[in-house]
Amino acid sequence: MNRKARVQLRHSLEANIRVTSAHKSTEDTLIISHTRVRERERKRYARRVGSGQQQKAVLCSWRGSESQRAAQTDARSRPASVGAEGSFATRSTTTSGANLTRLPCHARCPQAKQPSSPLLVRSTVATLFPRVPSGPALQLPRRAVEPIPAVTLEELKGAQSRIKERSAPGPDDIPNSALKIAIATRPDIFLRVYTTCLETGVFPSGWKRQRLVLLPKSGKPPDEPSSYRPLCMLDTAGKILERIICDRLEALTERPGGLSERQYGFRKGRSTIDAIEDVISTARNAVAGRRWFRGTKKYCAVTLDVRNAFNSARWDNILAALRRLLVPDYLLRIIASYFSARVLDYTTDDGPESYEVTAGVPQWSVLGPIL
Repeated sequence: MNRKARVQLRHSLEANIRVTSAHKSTEDTLIISHTRVRERERKRYARRVGSGQQQKAVLCSWRGSESQRAAQTDARSRPASVGAEGSFATRSTTTSGANLTRLPCHARCPQAKQPSSPLLVRSTVATLFPRVPSGPALQLPRRAVEPIPAVTLEELKGAQSRIKERSAPGPDDIPNSALKIAIATRPDIFLRVYTTCLETGVFPSGWKRQRLVLLPKSGKPPDEPSSYRPLCMLDTAGKILERIICDRLEALTERPGGLSERQYGFRKGRSTIDAIEDVISTARNAVAGRRWFRGTKKYCAVTLDVRNAFNSARWDNILAALRRLLVPDYLLRIIASYFSARVLDYTTDDGPESYEVTAGVPQWSVLGPIL
């Protein structure tokens, strides 16, 4: 090999080494950068959890040792066949420590514990659940020939299949797994009960009691009523009846002449993405001069946020809207009963207290969104 060839070979090898080193350096840089990003994300997540800002549903303690012993006692007194099927007592005592049930992180984290000051809790309840004067009571006497479809087994199974077994129970403290076992064992009893509710237009008063859980909002001062978001815990047996009513309502509101085509929230097959696409399409037409008369390109967007909408909606307005949608009288009667005589239970340092609710729909209820 002559001298020129050796020089060319050496330069080629040096170039390959530089390229390889640069590539290796780039890989190292990417790995280090990725590691740093992951570390920053981990620290940010840890700070968010520490400050009570995580809002995902997690398993958290809901009962102490007394209820655990009571569940164990109930399990021993229950027939063996029920326990073999995975009864609520069997499942609730297999966890280590206190019994666990699914609640938002705000109710679990020590940094975001429930407010207990009587003055703060009472003022928060009064702020979140304002007193609204009710209109005239809905008078819909049942007609002799009014058809009221009985609750079918398919409706009952569809409603109970949507129950999450590990979700927290309502004020009756009946675990969802136990209720699902009872429905599977004797569906005829539940069919008679729910059909009777529809026929009489009565939503049982026990299922209208709601236990209040106040969730702290992130970054808000803990001594202000507006710093909390209400969560209402309801009996699951009542939520099954709500689901049956809701499914029948949706069959009416989704038909032609029902809800507006511009209504995107709380509807099957629709989301905020559809609303955003509608806004973008309208803006593009406006910019192109095709939206309004004489092709003006001036446009604006107006947004409106109704404060505390879930808890402030007037019941008479909701019922009037349902009548305009030609909802059958039997559904109007039971929804009017669902609204009446609602009671909110909460606890302070002075003990348990109750509050009469006069407007709105319970958050985390089944009927709330559609109403």
